[in-house]
Amino acid sequence: MTAATRTLIRHRKSSSRDAASLAADFLCFLTGLASCFVFHLVGDLPGSELVLIPFIPILFALHPERVSQKSLRPVFLLMGLWLLGQVISDTYRHTEITDWLRGDARIVFFFLDTIGLASLLARNERRKGLFIFAYAVGTILQVKIQPTPYMQVAPWKFGYSYGVTLLATLASCYFYARRRYRSASVILLGMAALHLIMNFRSPMLILLITVFILFPILPERIGRHRILPQQGSLARAFMLVVLVLTAGGLAGIALSRIAGAGFLGEQAQLKQQAQSSGKFGVLIGGRSEILVSARAVLDSPILGHGSYAKDMRYVEMLNDLRITYGYSDEEAEVDDADESALIPTHSHLMGAWVEAGILGAVVWCYILLLTMKSILKITLHPPALAPLYSFMLIGTVWSVLFSPFGLTGRILLAFLLVVMSDLSQGSSPSVLRRARQSVRVFRVDARRGWVRI
Repeated sequence: MTAATRTLIRHRKSSSRDAASLAADFLCFLTGLASCFVFHLVGDLPGSELVLIPFIPILFALHPERVSQKSLRPVFLLMGLWLLGQVISDTYRHTEITDWLRGDARIVFFFLDTIGLASLLARNERRKGLFIFAYAVGTILQVKIQPTPYMQVAPWKFGYSYGVTLLATLASCYFYARRRYRSASVILLGMAALHLIMNFRSPMLILLITVFILFPILPERIGRHRILPQQGSLARAFMLVVLVLTAGGLAGIALSRIAGAGFLGEQAQLKQQAQSSGKFGVLIGGRSEILVSARAVLDSPILGHGSYAKDMRYVEMLNDLRITYGYSDEEAEVDDADESALIPTHSHLMGAWVEAGILGAVVWCYILLLTMKSILKITLHPPALAPLYSFMLIGTVWSVLFSPFGLTGRILLAFLLVVMSDLSQGSSPSVLRRARQSVRVFRVDARRGWVRI
């Protein structure tokens, strides 16, 4: 074989890889962008899943090793047990067939999303950034293309806020990867200030915690005396956790005082007064569903109440408990459960436990543990996309405990499971290794072509 022939063969192989990688990048972008619409069938099917799922067999055939990673195997096993618990609970409770199908489909689609995104995004930081960029744009477009009733009532909180914040954290990653910490932190703090102005407290606190975790706020030394433990040590991580919890608590108290004084407007003041007037403070005031979901779990801790469990007794119990513990029922946020008799949960963990029993709770406890370990990993060895990952992972802790498992939650949590898997295996390059390189989220290497699929 002549040298010219070998060169031609290498060129053809390289062209094939470039074409395959370009196709994967396009699928990644389209999957994220399709978050702007939802199809209404038996249940609601997000556009992102409609785009991704048909390609899963091809993606899995190309890269089965990405799906069978050691760190993902327990998650898939626990998802299977969750589905088993849901089927047993629905059978025992004689759940209506429509709710039964919707409940099982929610778990199956979550499983498929994780397989698809693992095949597409694992070990590829540039493509992860591309997916989140497209997803953020899609969520912003949804407010105009197909707004939900919640978006129409509060367009910032339920529409624009998350997409805009994701774009801001991506921009912060550009500077963070180059160790330009001042610019990166200013972007996050500016975004936190915007959430404060819009009276959206949880993302503001999450952004502040992200800043405390990632950026060198305290000096390493004062004179000859070291203030902070060595970078990458467990002692340093422990100190940062203490500082973050302290700062988060102080920020929460300050925000409550500001809102209660009326500086954020009359509506924010009324909401703050309603949520903080009760016996257990603002946290339970804002998430009072835990009072009833815990009671529903105690009533049936092993078997669940069934998919989309309905029982007006628990809805009435919630209203009674709000009044009993001093929370203004008139100012309580309207929940769909009040009209449909769904058992109030407002939590990934408690929702799965109420509907599927103990097997539903186990998977979310495990995911919560993985999330905490990943945040610790980022604290010790921050990757180039650390601002994005930290914001999303800290938000996941909040969501697992205090937010319902909605449509968009499936695809985003599948994405984060891939991120956590890569972090556990050291597949995400650290900032120190990337300090002099450009972040591939924002440009394509012209000399090497597209990153291999």
